[in-house]
Amino acid sequence: MRLFFLVALIMCAFAANSILTRVGVAHYGMDAVSFAALRVAAGAVMLAALVMARGGAPFHGVLARWRGALALAVYMLGFSWAYLTLGAGLGALILFGSLQIMMFGWAVWRGQAIPRMRWVGAFFAMVGLVVLLWPTERFAVPIVVTLLMITATIGWATYTILGQGAKDPLLATTGNFILCLPIVALALLGGSMSAVSAGGVIAATLAGAVTSGLGYALWYRVLPQLPTTVAAVAQLSVPVIAVVGGVLFLSEELTMRMAAQGSWYWAGLRCLTYDGLQRIVSNRADFTPCDRRQTIRFDPQSPNLIARRPFAPRHNALWVNPIVVDLACGNLAAKVDIRLVEITMRVVEFVD
Repeated sequence: MRLFFLVALIMCAFAANSILTRVGVAHYGMDAVSFAALRVAAGAVMLAALVMARGGAPFHGVLARWRGALALAVYMLGFSWAYLTLGAGLGALILFGSLQIMMFGWAVWRGQAIPRMRWVGAFFAMVGLVVLLWPTERFAVPIVVTLLMITATIGWATYTILGQGAKDPLLATTGNFILCLPIVALALLGGSMSAVSAGGVIAATLAGAVTSGLGYALWYRVLPQLPTTVAAVAQLSVPVIAVVGGVLFLSEELTMRMAAQGSWYWAGLRCLTYDGLQRIVSNRADFTPCDRRQTIRFDPQSPNLIARRPFAPRHNALWVNPIVVDLACGNLAAKVDIRLVEITMRVVEFVD
């Protein structure tokens, strides 16, 4: 139960970055560059303190991380500039929707074997992004703002790729934040320090020290305890949380366009993670024809994670409706849902 709530708290912290940035630059009028610089500084201080608390040297190998620091600076600046105009939820949807597409494109460019379901997922993500950004008489996202958020996404995607395989993710992140600070500070030469406000300073400090620095540290702490696909699905819940947070705390409007893009986004997520989820469960051949009237439940002791057998209700059992049962019996469209059911079961195991 502790792990479950800790993961949920971390995802809320990541989503809070969008909300705090929107509050700082739009509601309190702090200029975007100053906000980004203060956020990076607060994050660097928090991460350095955490590294020193465990006996490490936060400045070790910092200069060698210049590429990661540059990518982080691009993300921070583009993110802050974009939120001068975009709502918290809308910005998060653009960021994570385009991130799906970019990471998929990176895999294609590297020549990796791409399962068909991932191609379908990339298509869904692209359609969702087009639906969200397509201009109409009543709604249009400014092209410059969209490009700023996409630039931030390029920075974040690059940062993610460069950080893959790091032996010590916390130390690597600390070094990136430390070296990122002078890069962002250079951008201050063309900024307006007069636009700094008390509310903006508080928001930037929280976004840097708490939701970024402390959030990343906690995430790296729990990550080894999570299956890779569970971690991926958890992170992709961030834009949904950001949308809800924007509605609750910033009085943002939840439009039908955002809801439509969210559905395409979720469909893309389900397909893009299909291959990874499949590795968690037993071979597809383990699914035997079944009677839709029978009850299906998760059985941790069974070689088949989805087992057909009558049972008494238990707190860790998942009851599946007949539609999902049809999927398990061989319906292609249902296979994606079944995988998500099994991921949920893994989370239930952790909660127990």
